[in-house]
Amino acid sequence: MSNLNKWYKTEKEQTDLRVISFVSRNKDNIGVEGFSSRKTSFVSTMTDEELTPIFEAWAKQGKNKEFSRMYVSINKRNHNSVQLNVMHYLLDNQNLNLGSLDSRIAMIAAQSEHALEKKYFYDFDGSEKQLEKFIDDLKLAYEETKATNKKLEGDLKYIIKKTPNFYAVILEQRFKTIWVDEKWNDLATLKKDALYCAAWYLND
Repeated sequence: MSNLNKWYKTEKEQTDLRVISFVSRNKDNIGVEGFSSRKTSFVSTMTDEELTPIFEAWAKQGKNKEFSRMYVSINKRNHNSVQLNVMHYLLDNQNLNLGSLDSRIAMIAAQSEHALEKKYFYDFDGSEKQLEKFIDDLKLAYEETKATNKKLEGDLKYIIKKTPNFYAVILEQRFKTIWVDEKWNDLATLKKDALYCAAWYLND
């Protein structure tokens, strides 16, 4: 990362701050000769589209046939509270290796107390037909909750994101999903204020 200007924008709104992580995992690269796991984490106000070429340049530094992922925080972060915590951390750790500062800031920003939004998602490891049935159950659970919760209005809002192998189902409205979670326990994993896989790259 010789040119930090390409990693961060200073003119963006502070509410666009997110945690980003570029990762090459052992489980994705079994059999890749000479492979060693890699990870780079930082915070950024860039969009996924702006980050993708930077991620791909990072991925190309890996071994031949190495598979890499770009993870992005589901919720934007509170710039002011992150900045304050970073300042306190630096005061308390004055011998910090500055080479690890980016990852340290990302670790602080990832703490749930800094989330500006309340989005969450399900990692869904099933077929497209199974996904449709899962969404139908989420809609049913939402309607059941809405019948007794006046704060819920309209239809269930969700976004489906393709992941390297399956899907991520992103939600923002809060409703009771206990029976859905139990029914789809083998295929769906609930992730609250976590990072989801937004892009991936195979280094051919």
